Amino acid sequence: MFAACEPWGDPAAWFPFVQDVLAGLWEDHAEMEIGADGVIMLAEPSPDYQGPARHAETCEAARRWLALPYVIDGAHVYVDDVDAHFAQARESGATILSEPADSGHGRSYRAADLEGHRWMFDQRPSAAT
Repeated sequence: MFAACEPWGDPAAWFPFVQDVLAGLWEDHAEMEIGADGVIMLAEPSPDYQGPARHAETCEAARRWLALPYVIDGAHVYVDDVDAHFAQARESGATILSEPADSGHGRSYRAADLEGHRWMFDQRPSAAT
């Protein structure tokens, strides 16, 4: 069990760590301290749990949901440099759902973890290039 996972405080390192947790390289529970008072908690699900990717193997509706590139029920994470974060995620083998792009709310990209959970990484407009 981990009180804080160093060097996981660096947002560019979050995605590879999450991939390791989902791949079973860490057991039980982990906490990542982010900033002054932010904490991300990760835990092992029960054996009956089906992540989105596994659920889609037997459910047509879930397959249709995963065909969309959007983050409907995933995580939305703000990072300081979305392009650097994207490069790290791609280099680490993340499933990329969309390339970094500018929008009215900043610059963002989307990825899926090994279980099929959707992640949106966003850079606030004031920090976007």
